[in-house]
Amino acid sequence: MNTSRKNDKTRVTILFEDAEDLQQNSVNALDSIVIKGRGQLVQRRATSELPHNINKSFKTLRITWKSPESPGISAIAPPLSSGLNIYVSGDSERTPGAIRSAKYDLLHSNDYDDSLISRFLPKDFNLTELRLKDRDYDIVVDDKIHVNEYYAIKDGFNETLRYEEAYGRLEVGLFFAEPSDQLDANLNGLRCTWSFTGQIDKCQKTYLFYQQAHNMSINSTTVVEQVGPVGLHPTVRVDLRGETSSEHCRHFMYLAAPTGLFIDKFQSSPIFVAGADDLELPEYKIGDDTWGFESLFSLKPGQLNDIQLHTRYVKPRARGGFKHIHYSPIVFRACDTGNMEVQNNPFYTRSLGLESFFTNDTVFQHFHSATLSVSVPAANTNDFQAVWLVTSMCLVLSVAYLLIKVYTRQNSQR
Repeated sequence: MNTSRKNDKTRVTILFEDAEDLQQNSVNALDSIVIKGRGQLVQRRATSELPHNINKSFKTLRITWKSPESPGISAIAPPLSSGLNIYVSGDSERTPGAIRSAKYDLLHSNDYDDSLISRFLPKDFNLTELRLKDRDYDIVVDDKIHVNEYYAIKDGFNETLRYEEAYGRLEVGLFFAEPSDQLDANLNGLRCTWSFTGQIDKCQKTYLFYQQAHNMSINSTTVVEQVGPVGLHPTVRVDLRGETSSEHCRHFMYLAAPTGLFIDKFQSSPIFVAGADDLELPEYKIGDDTWGFESLFSLKPGQLNDIQLHTRYVKPRARGGFKHIHYSPIVFRACDTGNMEVQNNPFYTRSLGLESFFTNDTVFQHFHSATLSVSVPAANTNDFQAVWLVTSMCLVLSVAYLLIKVYTRQNSQR
């Protein structure tokens, strides 16, 4: 969002592989810093005031976009659900087309949708500035607008950081991670600030120590897959035979999926399921009421966990074919730490999403998951006349047969 107000702030953080990478691939000038691309991870966080004339009907809004080239979870980047997700809380009226869960309304699209996002953001928010192919976004609107952008600087490309009026106050951090356990993050490096004249004001050595609310499991043998043959009732299997139980930790699977799939809550026993949970309606009868469902399952470590899904009848189409439904289960372990310091992360603020179903002292260990798909056959509308004719003939012949049998039996009894 373009603004020249000086109480706005932009902070750029570059995470290098190590101290040598930082020294060899960053060049400081009087007014800029040049980064030589070697896959360094970047977070750009812009914070700005809300326009005075905005009519905000919600308390908190969160919009996330996970690109096809997402850099994933790191010390400066949180986990994001696949595709485009819009979370709305504090609105007394249900958001049209959204899943209404206990914590928020959720809208989702596999693809980026300008028209969907523009329903919620201020009119002067420039959506054309978003680079969707290779960058992730996490946008939060509460009493301010916070735009977080995540990406990697590709090999052979340079990133030049210099002051622009639209940034407001500009701060750049150049860090590398020192060895630590999975919960703690130790970042060492420099922090530079710019004056409003466009010159680098000062750079000072900075050391950051914080606890990560989210991290990836290392050397995990956990596998998430569909059990074949898939058919119309796919089974998601989560292999947790390499995991052990813990007093303060539990394993879960979070699943948000479109209306082409549904869960029989009496069969699979989810912790909760919100959205399209009707067991009989075909997909095309649900219409625009909701885009799908959201659910959370408790898993048992040390064994295979099977979760049964079901497909709905899809709308018939010319020449039939199949509708391909994609969904991405998120498998993780949640642990209560009793330490509220996990909220004090300088790069991430706890917000709406799956973590809102857990206490504030929870840390999450994520397992490598996969995007799964199921193909649902669609009836061929071109065959309608033939099917109608054959069905009608069968019905007429069946009735005629029954009438003949009744008539013959009556005559034989005389």
